[in-house]
Amino acid sequence: MYLIIRLNDKDTYNSECFGILRNESGRDYFVVLDSDYTNLILIEPNFRYYLPDEGDCVSLCTKFFVLNYSKPNWIINGSNLGLDFIVNNEEVIAALFKGEKISVDIVNRAVDIHKKFKVQEWYEINSEEDADSLTGIAKNFHYSYLVNIELESDSTIFTFDTPWEYLVKLKCDSKNLVHNLRLEDKTIWFEGEVIYGDNKIALVTDEVVLGEEKGSIECSKMSWQLIPQSVRGNVWEQVKEYLVKKDDEIIEESK
Repeated sequence: MYLIIRLNDKDTYNSECFGILRNESGRDYFVVLDSDYTNLILIEPNFRYYLPDEGDCVSLCTKFFVLNYSKPNWIINGSNLGLDFIVNNEEVIAALFKGEKISVDIVNRAVDIHKKFKVQEWYEINSEEDADSLTGIAKNFHYSYLVNIELESDSTIFTFDTPWEYLVKLKCDSKNLVHNLRLEDKTIWFEGEVIYGDNKIALVTDEVVLGEEKGSIECSKMSWQLIPQSVRGNVWEQVKEYLVKKDDEIIEESK
């Protein structure tokens, strides 16, 4: 499992994830390298921040973004799961929860594993597993909408904004490309799925939140990028307006 980890609103770094540990309160923490790659630390999936214009409303911001969901050699030990040198080592687990320095041998072992993942500019979809992975990474394109279509010599790049503080870019081979997406529609989808098979790759959406037409892209070759953005993408304001309107409709219907 490989992550892009947010240090603040603008800066990020990458790390392999070595396990998921659960504390006594039932909260899960992810074991990663620190930004200097000299120690192991625990991070939560989200961190909290206040929205001043919404009173005491606390909102969750994504702490990390997943680039790869693969978890080879992970094991389960009680409520913890991960690599054996983490989840089977009570001393390491205790030190992690205390925020203490982890032994050099353990850190070096983690760094060696981290270096095996090859960061790429574009990740190509070559299997059903790759397609399923992108669907998960993009959170099923939940509340996503198209913000740009860029034409290159032999490909077309579709850029989607999301409420999860990142953009998803899909690069599709222009040969045999079929799609019904238009920027002017400003359609927000409820969810979508990437499908691989029959010598083609497709992004298909199930339901429209705002707009009228379900979106679809079909091509013979597709690759993707994930680009972290500042807290709260533009799409969130439109999603929030939709949710408020939907709540009002439900309240009105219940009267």
